[in-house]
Amino acid sequence: TLENGLGDIDIRYIDALDVYWEPGIKDIQDSRNVFVVTLVDADLLVQQYPYLEGQIEGNKIIDVAQYVYDDNVDTTEKCLVVDWYYKKNIDGKPVLHLTKFVDEFVLESTEDDEELGIVGLYDHGEYPFDIDVLFPEEGTCYGFGYVDIVKNPQMYIDKLDQIISKNALMAGKKRFFIKDNGGVNEKEFADWSKDLVHVSGGVGEENIREFQVAPLHEYIVRHRQNKIEELKEIAGNRDFSQGGTTGGVTAASAIMALQEAGNKLSRDMIKASYRVYRKIITKCIELMM
Repeated sequence: TLENGLGDIDIRYIDALDVYWEPGIKDIQDSRNVFVVTLVDADLLVQQYPYLEGQIEGNKIIDVAQYVYDDNVDTTEKCLVVDWYYKKNIDGKPVLHLTKFVDEFVLESTEDDEELGIVGLYDHGEYPFDIDVLFPEEGTCYGFGYVDIVKNPQMYIDKLDQIISKNALMAGKKRFFIKDNGGVNEKEFADWSKDLVHVSGGVGEENIREFQVAPLHEYIVRHRQNKIEELKEIAGNRDFSQGGTTGGVTAASAIMALQEAGNKLSRDMIKASYRVYRKIITKCIELMM
């Protein structure tokens, strides 16, 4: 549809939950099949493929993983369209084919096309997917990123914050033990706008006593600070990386040296992303030629 029907190369982001490949491989190009699932409104499919009129309904066969949204996402009137990518060896050359189907109906198939049946979907013969992995894992195309690394320390920091905040609220609120027959007017005592509180009889420790919440031990606050330092170490988000200085370092050359040493994680991340970028550009150039 781009360039008035001439077509063009379009690089897009694809949700990881929508792509399925052969388990146990490290490179998606080694997978025998790759499936990409998309939820599409049934009426839009009927407009594009009129022969589906009365043949398809809402999604009933396959379900797709979804994120937990704040808003309610209704998928009852949507159909699951599957893009099936697979490779065939023709004259010693890998040829990529695509079959698009919904339910049991085939919408498009490059293998059945007279021209694309021989050359395939793309001239480079590779799956049109490149995965940008920050920290790779064995036995899978995926890896993990900074969110996975800092998730557990941040969770404990949040829990410690809740404990400290709750203790501060409890310690900051005055509470008292009042004896049932202590003779203290509880309504006047609870109203801090009143200057006088009526009592009957003597008022002593046996009649009314303040209930004090014990403060948290200092090691809890210290442990929270240690968790914050751990989070900085894991994420490489040190003070020097942000331009701050500690430990009496004031020389400009020393600060620059520390900042350069602290950038090794970001440099490695940029290199990994550049390798994926280079693969994408190579595919684009091969399609242009």
